[in-house]
Amino acid sequence: MSTVTNNRQGRGSHYGGRGSQSSSGNSIPTPAPSILDLGRLIGRRVRVKLNPVTFSSHVDHVGGGGVGGSVVTRQRECVGTLRGYDELVNLVLDDVVEWVEKSSSDGSIDRSRVERNLGLVVCRGTQVSLVHPEDGAEEIANPFLPADDEEEDDS
Repeated sequence: MSTVTNNRQGRGSHYGGRGSQSSSGNSIPTPAPSILDLGRLIGRRVRVKLNPVTFSSHVDHVGGGGVGGSVVTRQRECVGTLRGYDELVNLVLDDVVEWVEKSSSDGSIDRSRVERNLGLVVCRGTQVSLVHPEDGAEEIANPFLPADDEEEDDS
């Protein structure tokens, strides 16, 4: 009978799992700071655009007996007072008014937007595509551009 030795240090340590911790200290990386500063918008009216919702609408054809369908897309947008948020961009909005605009696969768009008063709403961060102050915006420096070197000479 042969014996098999296991040289692994713990469950999943080879693949980045929990494994045994080294004695050198904390091995948990520090997250990078967020470039999105929603804290300055707390208590202000914001406009939030949500990702479009697409679904298939199956309708019986009159006289044909078959089942047909069309793809309908709904674009949603809402305005409300920002009360809170988290790192996943889940938003808590108060006094929310929502607008829904529909379009179908044949290219027709229902320009009459349906307006609904919703009150207090939590917008899930995965659905949020744009957050904009209702009273306007100020220009900020692009955080993705490298910093300019101050050592350049004008001569």
